[in-house]
Amino acid sequence: MKILQVYNKPLGTGGEEFVVNRLDSLFGPSGEFSTYLFKSADWIGPKAPPKWKQALWTLYNPHSAQIIRSLQNELHADAWLFHGVFPVGSPSLFRQALESNVPIIQFIHNFRPFSVSSYMPATVPRLDRTGATFWREIKSGAWQNSRAKTALLALALMVLHARW
Repeated sequence: MKILQVYNKPLGTGGEEFVVNRLDSLFGPSGEFSTYLFKSADWIGPKAPPKWKQALWTLYNPHSAQIIRSLQNELHADAWLFHGVFPVGSPSLFRQALESNVPIIQFIHNFRPFSVSSYMPATVPRLDRTGATFWREIKSGAWQNSRAKTALLALALMVLHARW
């Protein structure tokens, strides 16, 4: 079975990245396991896409969709192993999996699919598909100290929950 592992490397490092690298070192040499890293650092600096484009691409990144399509055409993976794929990967990756008829294995290291900051607030009584769990995070600007960015990523997660 061929697996394509996909991860969005954040600006800082942490346990999630350790797991991605460890899986790659364990299974990559077999030739049946490949890793692709999107990088948040690509959205910083003089070569970064404009902020308005980053905002749109957080919801659907056509560049990321094209990359994953090309990788699938090259590798013919039987499944995609997703870790944290936001913001650069975006929900476009899930859409591509659906269109390519490739199952996703979602490795959940933290609460990112259900919490914008990835740290589920202790006061949230339950997970909710309506996005109600995101409001407290948006109000506090939990992701990158920005209410706008937090709201945008919350919207991307709500769309993902509603569609897939």
